[in-house]
Amino acid sequence: MGNGKGDSRDLDEDFWKELTKPRSLEGSMSDALPAKDDTADAREGQAMLGKLVLGRFRVDKFLDGGSVGRIFRGTQLGLGRPVAIKVLRRTDGPRGELAKKRFVREAEFLAAMNHPNVVELIAFGETEDGNVVMVMELLEGHTLRDHIKRGPIAVERVLHIAIQLAEAAARAHDLGGVHRDLKPANIFLERDEHDNDLVKVLDFGLVKPSGNKGASASITMSGYVLGTPFYMSPEQAMNERIDGRADIYSLGVMIYEMLTGVPPFRGDTVAEILAKHLEASPPPLAAGNPRWSRRPGWSSWCAAAWPRTARTARSRCTR
Repeated sequence: MGNGKGDSRDLDEDFWKELTKPRSLEGSMSDALPAKDDTADAREGQAMLGKLVLGRFRVDKFLDGGSVGRIFRGTQLGLGRPVAIKVLRRTDGPRGELAKKRFVREAEFLAAMNHPNVVELIAFGETEDGNVVMVMELLEGHTLRDHIKRGPIAVERVLHIAIQLAEAAARAHDLGGVHRDLKPANIFLERDEHDNDLVKVLDFGLVKPSGNKGASASITMSGYVLGTPFYMSPEQAMNERIDGRADIYSLGVMIYEMLTGVPPFRGDTVAEILAKHLEASPPPLAAGNPRWSRRPGWSSWCAAAWPRTARTARSRCTR
């Protein structure tokens, strides 16, 4: 399945063990990424403080650590501008090489994006001690995931957020890329000059050229699916050819979740969730948020539109 040969559904036993294993399902799954080590993050994060990277950015504070890298708050010397500094986690062997290639590709794509709804890349390079570093604008606010945890979002606000997400996705598609991992945790909400939501799309680490088989959820040496099950399009789940419409599907899932407070398809295993993306219709909006029972037109529209969306997603993979 990972090399595009044979039937994409001809999965080996180890892969099915992974798919049916109970696990945290909110994070992206990647064959390239080592497990997060909070102790190492704290220790190595502390060692970075005060260092000057790329000649003009001072590392001031450790913010967070993930499977890809560590995030620091920093300052651009000479301008006093606050920045976010992302340092790639060092990993030996093929996994480390693949992670570095994705990190470089993400930086190249961010540089090309240049869009108000995408986090701004300021600088990129490798330090004298071998760290690969990405410097970005420092965002102030919270993720869409954090906001949804408080409950469903008002329709007008959902539309405002969704339009900006669609515009950011359209820019990526115009450049020939597919994000592949649009989800609330990768969407940041700031406030603009009018105190409205200003969307910033983050994390283009899984971006791939549109239209290529394998530019989708792929199974490789460790048997993991690339992407996040709750938001994965049917064609990603099947490891088939994808284009920008895969991101549009993920956007539709996020709109449902913003309106109800829960994703449309849930389950205890990856396999269960992916099967629902492929075959099931989402529960009515009122099942996740009772207020929608007073607006039956919306639920009726979703019930009619979703099966068409899912069928179209599968059929366009075979063109």
